[in-house]
Amino acid sequence: MKNHMQICRFSNLQSFTAAIFLTLFAALPTQQMFAQLSDAFDDGDFNQQPAWSGTSAFFQVVNQQLRLIAPPANGLAYLSTPSNALEDGSWEIDLALDFNPSATNYARIYLTSDQSDLSGPLNGYFIQAGGATDDVSLYRQTGLVTTKVVDGQDGLLNQTAVALSLKVTRDANGLWQLFSALGSSPSSLEGTVNDQVVLSAAYFGVSCVFTATRSDKFLFDNFIVTGHAVTDKTPPVLSGVQVLSSRTLSLTFSENLDQVSAETSGNFSLESNGEEPVSVILQLDGRTVVLGFAKDFANGFPTKISVTGVSDLAGNHMAAVRREFTYLEAVAPVAKDIVLSEIFPDPSPKVGLPETEFVELFNRSQHPFSLKNWNLTDGSSVAVLPSKILLPGDYLVLASPNVILTQVQNVIYLANFPSLNNGADDLMLKDDQGLTIDSVHYSDAWYGDDDKKQGGWSLEIIDPDNRCSERQNWTASDDPTGGTPGRQNSVFASKPDLTGPKLLSAVPGSASELVLTFDEKLAKALPGVSDFKIEPSIEVASVSFADAALTQLNLTLPSALLPGLDYALTVNHVQDCAGNNMAETLLSLGLPETADSLDIALNEILFNPRPTGTDFLEIVNVSKKYFNLKNWSVANREDGMIKNAKVISTTDFLLKPGAYLVLTVSSNVLKGEYPLSQEENFLEVPALPSWSDGEGSVALLDDTGLLIDHFSYTKNLHSPFIKDDEGVSLERISFDVPAYVPTNWKSASSTIGFATPGYVNSSAVPSLLWDESTVQVTPPVFVPSLGQPNFTQIHYAFAQGGFVANVNVFDLQGHRIKTIANNEILGTEGFFRWEGDRDSGDKARIGPYMVWFEIFDGDGNVTTFRKEVVVAAKF
Repeated sequence: MKNHMQICRFSNLQSFTAAIFLTLFAALPTQQMFAQLSDAFDDGDFNQQPAWSGTSAFFQVVNQQLRLIAPPANGLAYLSTPSNALEDGSWEIDLALDFNPSATNYARIYLTSDQSDLSGPLNGYFIQAGGATDDVSLYRQTGLVTTKVVDGQDGLLNQTAVALSLKVTRDANGLWQLFSALGSSPSSLEGTVNDQVVLSAAYFGVSCVFTATRSDKFLFDNFIVTGHAVTDKTPPVLSGVQVLSSRTLSLTFSENLDQVSAETSGNFSLESNGEEPVSVILQLDGRTVVLGFAKDFANGFPTKISVTGVSDLAGNHMAAVRREFTYLEAVAPVAKDIVLSEIFPDPSPKVGLPETEFVELFNRSQHPFSLKNWNLTDGSSVAVLPSKILLPGDYLVLASPNVILTQVQNVIYLANFPSLNNGADDLMLKDDQGLTIDSVHYSDAWYGDDDKKQGGWSLEIIDPDNRCSERQNWTASDDPTGGTPGRQNSVFASKPDLTGPKLLSAVPGSASELVLTFDEKLAKALPGVSDFKIEPSIEVASVSFADAALTQLNLTLPSALLPGLDYALTVNHVQDCAGNNMAETLLSLGLPETADSLDIALNEILFNPRPTGTDFLEIVNVSKKYFNLKNWSVANREDGMIKNAKVISTTDFLLKPGAYLVLTVSSNVLKGEYPLSQEENFLEVPALPSWSDGEGSVALLDDTGLLIDHFSYTKNLHSPFIKDDEGVSLERISFDVPAYVPTNWKSASSTIGFATPGYVNSSAVPSLLWDESTVQVTPPVFVPSLGQPNFTQIHYAFAQGGFVANVNVFDLQGHRIKTIANNEILGTEGFFRWEGDRDSGDKARIGPYMVWFEIFDGDGNVTTFRKEVVVAAKF
């Protein structure tokens, strides 16, 4: 034992045995069972007997020990020497570290490596002394990936300096044992493992990872390595089959083959018909066999090759194996060769299918296609498809791996499967060249069933061969389980497109262009400029598509549209992609302008629908201007703050002067509840603000956030004669009175079904029947108590008597301060008097007020007059 390195050997017997091994090894160098490598550095050199190589400049033999002496900088240094010891192997090493090891300062002893360079990728095993857990552990390395296979005792090396004796053994069956002795402590077993991943060895070596202050503090000594290379007892394995052409296969084996067995044609046959190859050639690499057959393989269909009787150079014969391959004749796909045929965006609540989203593909073409590197995207995430051949007429389901789709055969689980939005989303299927093969912009309106769109049911395409239609060609599944993933759709039917396209809207994108939106995809051949006529006469300069889906046209105008004018657009001869012509269509439009407050009025609201019904809000364009409602919103307004805003439309929507528009989340439900409603004035929106049955608020805002109109309601605004206000809307009485005035709202009449969505209110004032001079306030300015006069009179004069009147005074905030008349029956002429007082008895403050004069007759006809009055003071 070297007195300069206090390391305890495993035992005196071990030292004696090692000496005998060295002696016998010298006498019998051909016997692999004895010591293959021994180096105690007693000769003061590491360049011979054995010769070490690597970063040699960083090592020296000092005091008969191998010592790292590297420059004071962070680095890695290694030495290696040839060694093929692995089977029945034993490795003994002494190691000293003159520091406390860490995650940045540790040593590795490479027991086996297939590379001499221990700093790069290799295959082998090593002991690591030190690291984050201060242990001694055994690792396997494949390439640059290291795997701990024996986890030693944590904290063992947490000492100021470390002196170690290490020993590792491996038997013929791949059982590894790791021993360590720290200082003068007895040897202990760190752990065992059976590992046969790496079966070859070429080098033994050491490696040091160090920082600048530890670059000279690693010491190694007393290497003893015994064992021999692993004996080849394993027959060759067919590791790969590659299709080279329609008649040629390349078979790759795990090791070099015996040429005679490898080139015997009877050892290979196609399972489908027993055909043997007409040519068999072993390639120069010794492990690849190329087979040539007399007939073409089936295109796109799996075929099995059977291999038997092939042996390696050691005479190990492989058992019979079968391997599947598929020949695919390359055919470039075109749009709609494969279609999105079923979409399951909302799996909850569960009906029958597992609660996981999926998309189904259907190959409607006559060709098989490889889907390798195709992708499915919703615009925000992209899922790349693996290698998969989709045969003609076959279905393929794409899904997230979170939940397994039981009883579905043809499924690919994609780690990055797009999250499908319940309400609406865009899906695109693209091939490996980026060509869009199919795309769908679905929405829950496609279900056509309000119950099924709540979840648990898939959307299915009706006719996969209808390449043009979208919404009209999709509907909710009829299958009792909620969908048909991987098989023909439950709603499958022949549904050819036999009708022409419909013009849904024409909206000026600017003063010199119009964007026309149609209900289906148009033919790729653009219509001519003569197919569009605009009155007052404006020529169309050019026509182009405005979107990739071919559902919008852009008309460029040589002269600008003028604000405040109504234009008539006539469209003719536009074809859909199925070749159907549209009927001649006439549409009115105008140049959208910027809205001012009160240009659009809140006109009707249903906040307490029947259990079978739905909320709605009606607005009316009371101006003479056109407005584009894109990005306008409806919200709640509480304490002057806008809350819970919901966008009306994310696309262009033109509201013309005098137009009524009903906002609802379900047009079908609303129409069913109120049969007299005008459905052509409905706009289905994704969501509306929350409106409670008792009280709430409504605010209408333009796309800049400008408050256009607002209203706060309570259920007390309903007529006292309404016993149950469920399903009864509140209607605005007059556009001349602000919406925030509570008395300007009234329950809808029972004679029209308690609501008038989409047309004039049952409570609306027939304002054209009255002249503004019918009600007068005289004087309009007065000084209470001290003034001359100190009161004002509200005069009225009607062509007939018998009207019932309510007369109130409101401040500018819409608060009623004085009730002057309540259900007073009027004659033909008369007046009411106000002395500037409040209902509380206090004097009204100085400032402007509004006299609200309402009359109604026995038929329920209501008319309202607004007059301004000012309370003044003397100074």
